Amino acid sequence: MVTEEQIKKIIANSLNLAVDELDNETPLQGGPIESLSYVELLLSLEESYQVVASDKELEQVKTIDDLIQLILNKINVSQ
Repeated sequence: MVTEEQIKKIIANSLNLAVDELDNETPLQGGPIESLSYVELLLSLEESYQVVASDKELEQVKTIDDLIQLILNKINVSQ
C-alpha cells in the first residue's frame, strides 16, 4: 500500500527539497514551485505509480496535499 509519506518523498526528490521542507498547503501553481518543476513532478509521480491524471483532474489540484490525494485516489482506483 502506498502512503502519503512515500509520495512526499518523490515530491521532495523532484523538487530537490527535504521531506520536512514540504508543507501540505504549499501551492503548486503560482507559488514557489516553477511550472517546469511542476510538470517534471507530475511525470515522475505518474511514472512511479503507473497512473495518469487528466487535465480536468489537475485543474482541481492547488496544493501539495491535493496532489497527494489525487495520486492516492488514482492508485486505489487502479488496484
